Amino acid sequence: MKTLIVGAGMSGAACADLLEKAGHQVTVFDRATRVGGRLYTRHLPWADLDLGAQYFTAREPLFKTQVDNWHQSGIVQLWQPTPWLTDNYNSHPSPDRQARYIGFKNAQAPVVELLSSSHVYLQQHVEKVSRKNNQWYAQLSNHTQSGPYDTVVMALPLPLAADLFDETLIQTFDLPDIEVQATQVLAVQLATPIKTEMAWSFVKDRPIDYLGQVSAKPNRNANGQTWLMHFTDGATQMYKYNATSSFVKLGLLQLEQIFSDNKLGECVNHYSYHHPYARICSKNIKQSYYWQAEYGVGFCGDWCQAGRIEGAFLSGRQLAQRILNIQ
Repeated sequence: MKTLIVGAGMSGAACADLLEKAGHQVTVFDRATRVGGRLYTRHLPWADLDLGAQYFTAREPLFKTQVDNWHQSGIVQLWQPTPWLTDNYNSHPSPDRQARYIGFKNAQAPVVELLSSSHVYLQQHVEKVSRKNNQWYAQLSNHTQSGPYDTVVMALPLPLAADLFDETLIQTFDLPDIEVQATQVLAVQLATPIKTEMAWSFVKDRPIDYLGQVSAKPNRNANGQTWLMHFTDGATQMYKYNATSSFVKLGLLQLEQIFSDNKLGECVNHYSYHHPYARICSKNIKQSYYWQAEYGVGFCGDWCQAGRIEGAFLSGRQLAQRILNIQ
């Protein structure tokens, strides 16, 4: 069986890995320059920045076993500093018993491992998929066609995946309506470090909802104290048409207010990244994947399971199991 997977994030990788082991010929396309999806570390001369999910957790037995294997192999590592909670009034430690994991040196390390046996083609922008004589074909942005394939898996945010099909066909698939929200990620490096015991914090009632020191993570380096923050969807939408300097000013204002007993030093470096599909807000999704047996097409991703990295893995894995059960 020949299978095309569009999307080289966690869900696509989990699906590809199992199908490959079962003997499928798997081709993976992704328009990005690297694999990983929302797991993404950017290495700049002055800092290593995790620009997507800051960590992931493991609750379900299947994913716990996978994470244990990655941990034993040195692919992921525990990240266990005490979380803080910050609001409009103060910041304080907010300890919990949650085990959190990050990729070793790169957030995308577990995805790289899952795709190690697959044929992955990056910077391949799939514009459309079409079906002819019970076979699937992909039209690429470089005016070439790839195929035929027996099965197609869409491991993308659903709004992106739906756009790749003929409108009449996609309406027959009975897919859910989902709401996605964007996040602007900002990293600022300060000439003078802020004196604080906070490694990272959940943030409430502010324009940001995550704040953390880059070097608080193992194997993430920074030349000086570097803070990374996620803006809320509201703040992201409000300033998205402005220059990056607007986010830098707002981010520095948050640091000045949160650490008001410190004199904020000069910002010597900054980096901003826009993630248009960072948050999944829909609550009416009842399935962990969607499979159309009549057409041999499936949909998976973190959007099926509350936007969590674990959910992305389980969605891709369970879709692969469903595909294999019909062979």
